[in-house]
Amino acid sequence: MKRVLWSADKFDRKLASLFETLEGRGAELQAHLDQLVKGLLDGSVTSAPQHGPMENYDICCLPLIDRLVVVFRPNESVPKSWDNARNQVMLDFSEATRFDLLTIEEEPQ
Repeated sequence: MKRVLWSADKFDRKLASLFETLEGRGAELQAHLDQLVKGLLDGSVTSAPQHGPMENYDICCLPLIDRLVVVFRPNESVPKSWDNARNQVMLDFSEATRFDLLTIEEEPQ
């Protein structure tokens, strides 16, 4: 199954800003981003926690670096389970073929 990524301008701006902010850690940031993108595209990453309020049921997040997460929307997802603390729904996006990278922000509490 072919999978593709699209990145919003907001994501691109945040990423550029991070490279400046995390001076000296650019290679580490790039390695984490490459690993995350590879997992989405090759299908080895198939689920992630829901990000934000319940009405944003189709928006997910995955850790990037430090306490930052990549917020993204797969074109297909279904609720899979709750996390151990029953705070967040885990979404299964194994059938997704497109991932929209929306932004980078602090990990939700």
